[in-house]
This record gives sequence, structure tokens and C-alpha cells, in this order.
Amino acid sequence: MPSTLVFASLLVHAAAQSTILYIPFYVLDTQSIDASIVAANPPATTMQLACPSGTDSNDCGLFPDMTLVYGPSTYHLDMGVGDGNAFTGTADCSRGANTALCTEFATGSEANFPGSSTTTYASEDILTLPETVASGAERL
Repeated sequence: MPSTLVFASLLVHAAAQSTILYIPFYVLDTQSIDASIVAANPPATTMQLACPSGTDSNDCGLFPDMTLVYGPSTYHLDMGVGDGNAFTGTADCSRGANTALCTEFATGSEANFPGSSTTTYASEDILTLPETVASGAERL
């Protein structure tokens, strides 16, 4: 439990009236992200991810449905477009000191590379992006 509290205190930063989370991403480009906290407990925090309101959908870079479960030993990202027949994807990652090993899966008629693959991301490929908590900050 103490390590979880230390982890959470390092993860959350209050700025003005916003709560900002700094989370590593292995499958995204640099961009702004809003997070809605669904649940937060010692092993992991579950959050819905979205582009900030007003972002042009062509500039968003996120799937319409994205859920991240993130904690000290957990990293699971679900991605989709609302129609499971069109696209569904997942990324399950285990993090090391300087790398992340991710098993990625994609299916559906719009999947560029359907099937499963395992990728090792080097530290220079891992982006730590700020997420603005749009709702659910009281759950943290």
C-alpha cells in the first residue's frame, strides 16, 4: 500500500484548477489528452481517454473509444471505433527501467495489421504525456 501511495503522489500534479496526470504511452504520438477517471484503487486507475473538446477529429489521433488501466504493475489499453466489427485493439505492456514490452492485438475490417504482435519499446520511443482530468478527479 505505501508504494501505491508514493506512486499516486508522483502521478498526480495539481495545476490551477486542473488535475494533470503524467503517463507513459507506447502507441501514441505527442498530443493533448483528456481523461475521465472511471475508477481508482490501489492496484490501478481506469480512465477513458479523449481529445480535448473542440479538437478537430482529423487532428485528434485517438480512437473514439479508448480506455486505459494504469498502475505500478499494470498497463492495459483498449481501443475501438464503436463498431467492434470495424476495429478493436488492445495493448498490454510490462514496463522495465528503460523499456516496455507490449503485446498488441488488432481485429476488424479496418485493422491495418490484424492479429497479435509483441513489440519492445526503447526509452526514446516512450512518450510521457500530460492528461488533463476532465472528470472524476475526486476518485484519485
